[in-house]
Amino acid sequence: MKILLLAACLIITGCAKTASPTEADAPTVQIVTRSAHCESRQAGARLLVGISEASEALGKSVETNIDPNRAALILVSLGTRPTPGYQVTLQSSRHKPDADTYRLPIAYEEPAEDAIMAQVITTPCALLAVDRTPGIHTLTVPLYGGGETNVYIN
Repeated sequence: MKILLLAACLIITGCAKTASPTEADAPTVQIVTRSAHCESRQAGARLLVGISEASEALGKSVETNIDPNRAALILVSLGTRPTPGYQVTLQSSRHKPDADTYRLPIAYEEPAEDAIMAQVITTPCALLAVDRTPGIHTLTVPLYGGGETNVYIN
């Protein structure tokens, strides 16, 4: 009887193995807009509720047809910088997620060391749209200057 019960359990659960996520399972990421002057003085990332909150955070009107119910709006800021020329860029628009977490494929650009730049304080940031993908609940965002933070989207 125990063998029969064990066999039944194996048959029922044997096919329920969850496949590892692939690059095709990754959400699409795009830069909606950038700004040299954002509200945040600290490097970081946060989820924005809608386009009006995005416009307020960027200090300018954001016009996009992105539906915040279908894509998470993430503000990535570099904190206070001493010159212009700093920005967020995408390394790629997709790569393989890790279980329910997706590491945003972003990088940070700085002006060249020998560049002659105006000495003006900037607070650069970028507004990203990340498709809300079933199974992806957390975005890991690499931070300017090192480290990372998690943003929970579902």
